[in-house]
Formats: sequence, C-alpha cells, structure tokens
Amino acid sequence: MLKIVVLLTRKPGMLREDFIRHYETVHSVLAVKLVPGMIDYRRNYIDPSRTVFGVSNEWPGFDAITEMVFPDMATYERAFAEFSKQELVDAITQDEEKLFDRTCIRSYF
Repeated sequence: MLKIVVLLTRKPGMLREDFIRHYETVHSVLAVKLVPGMIDYRRNYIDPSRTVFGVSNEWPGFDAITEMVFPDMATYERAFAEFSKQELVDAITQDEEKLFDRTCIRSYF
C-alpha cells in the first residue's frame, strides 16, 4: 500500500466553513473522478481551537490533511501518468485556485 499525505491551506480570506463545504462538494468529487486507482481518499480538517497535545489555538500553517491511498507504486504511477494529461491538470488547477493557497501545498509519501 502507498499513502500520499497532502497538507493544504485555504485561500487567504476564505472562511473555514466555506473551505470545507467546497472541498467536500466540489474538489473531492473532481479528485475521485479524475485520479484513478485510489483505494482510499480522506480529508481531515484542522481546528486549532481543539488541540489535544501541545500549545492550543496556534494555527499549524495548514487547514487540511488529505490522504490518498493506492494499492501499490505501480497503480500510483499509472494514476498520475493519466492525471498528468493537460485537460485533467487544467480541471484540477482551476478548482484549486478557488480553494487553496497553492504556494503552500506540501505532499509526502
């Protein structure tokens, strides 16, 4: 199994509730439709006022932790080869620009 963790920051000035609503009803629908082979896709939203450990009420620098899970590296590579087609890149990028501060996106295996 291969998991990608993506740290995402909402656009400056966007309300947390609007961010979550758009991500859940528009962006996540696009991702599921356009990225083949995922076996799990989760969005976890940060609420700095509900810190469990450490200093509370501090913004961690991102608003969501997204997890994209693929059964193996070969499936991931096929998915992102497909996903790199310009029309798919354009569709995701156009929506990302409505939702995220794209300069802050970080992803990790």
